Amino acid sequence: NSILREASVREKKTFCELSFKELDDRSSRFRRARSCHLVSAETDVSALLQWPSRKTVAAFTFLRDPLSRAVSQVEHHRSVGGRINEQGDPRTTLVRLVSPNLCPQLERDARCRFLRHPAKCLAGGWCGLFQNHQTQILAGALHVSEEARGAVRRSGENLLCAAKRSLAALPVVGLTERLADSLCLVFDALGYHKTYKDCCVHKKCSLLDRRETRHSGAARGNASYSASYFSDDVLLAAL
Repeated sequence: NSILREASVREKKTFCELSFKELDDRSSRFRRARSCHLVSAETDVSALLQWPSRKTVAAFTFLRDPLSRAVSQVEHHRSVGGRINEQGDPRTTLVRLVSPNLCPQLERDARCRFLRHPAKCLAGGWCGLFQNHQTQILAGALHVSEEARGAVRRSGENLLCAAKRSLAALPVVGLTERLADSLCLVFDALGYHKTYKDCCVHKKCSLLDRRETRHSGAARGNASYSASYFSDDVLLAAL
């Protein structure tokens, strides 16, 4: 978000980062739709169904290697405190969270109350945050009916099909592992011509040099945390 915010400033465009509360509030959505050129929010593709003037709005997202994303999610919730019920050693906890057959049924809903936005569990429950979460986000859940949600998640095949349809409809899909190239695609799609020319053509800006976010392991001084997971064959198999 810091990169997109700065790029918007360079282009004299309004960047808005919506909180969960603002995104769920109808009057707030309409107000932001009138004043914001670029909106960032932690949600899924179904948010477009509730966005004003949705026929003229376009969405984009960034995907990440699924193993790295799952490990990052675990580390994030560990750092917050109170969200992950550590039973035994961290290794056992991770295996339980990422394994559909091991994640306790009670925990699938009970742990959601610790989230800033419990509705994130509408897709796949608490355990779903660590299992195929990117697929869940692309399939959509937060702003559709319970019936529609159930239909998409009736089988793994339905879920994957819905996610692929959404993915094909997005004008830009970035990859975290190719962040600089992906941001250039986003700048071009947004019409941020000055930023695209300076950063992507002439390579004369520092925007694309950044690699950390507010909640990243790098920001917490632990950029190499994934090595301990990927060097463990049991954990790697579970992931």
